[in-house]
Amino acid sequence: MFCDGERRLLMLRVQVEMNRRREAELQKLQRDLEDAQSQNDAQLVTFRKKHQEVVNQLTEQLDQLHKLKQKYAPPIVVPRSFPSPTHSQTNTFCAVVTTTIRLRFDGCSTAIRLKSLGSQ
Repeated sequence: MFCDGERRLLMLRVQVEMNRRREAELQKLQRDLEDAQSQNDAQLVTFRKKHQEVVNQLTEQLDQLHKLKQKYAPPIVVPRSFPSPTHSQTNTFCAVVTTTIRLRFDGCSTAIRLKSLGSQ
C-alpha cells in the first residue's frame, strides 16, 4: 500500500483541495453579499425619493388648504351700534353664503363648509 510519506503527501493534497473549495465558496458568498448590499442601497435611495415626493405633495396640499381657508374665512365682525335705517338702506339686507369645498386625499373625501356674509 502507501508508505507513511506518501500518505502524508496525499493528505496534504486533499487539504489543499478542500482549502481551495472553501476559498472559492467564501469569495462567492462575498460577491453575493456585495450584490445584496448594492440592491439594498438602490432600494433605500428609491424609498427616500418616494418619501420626499409624498412629503412635498402633502406640504403643497396643506399650503393650498391654508390659502383656501384665508380666502374663504368669514370676516371678523366687530359688534357696534347701528343707526336707524334710512330709505336707501331699507332695500339692502345681508345673506349668508355657504360654500362647500370637497377635498380628496388617498381615496378619502372631506367636506369643508365655509360661511361668509354677503349683501344683496
